[in-house]
Amino acid sequence: MNQVTLTIPISKSLKDKAEKTAREYGFLTLAETVKKLLIKFSNRELVVEQEPEPVQLSPRAIKRYNKIIDRIDKGKGITKTKNLDELFALLDK
Repeated sequence: MNQVTLTIPISKSLKDKAEKTAREYGFLTLAETVKKLLIKFSNRELVVEQEPEPVQLSPRAIKRYNKIIDRIDKGKGITKTKNLDELFALLDK
């Protein structure tokens, strides 16, 4: 079998935490854990999702949205309709 060694620089705290978790999941070594993950990943049996970075609003935008929320809470600028026909009539204006 043709083997290569994969070297990945990580912090000691991450390695320690990963080893502890690997043992909790029943793996003997961290290398075994990584090997199993790579097999699953390469066979597209492992789904990896990355969460998007949260959007940070500018102070101006925060102020604007707070005003909008305040108006909604006070019922300002809200039109109520009795049925869909009335709503569509208002939207057509």
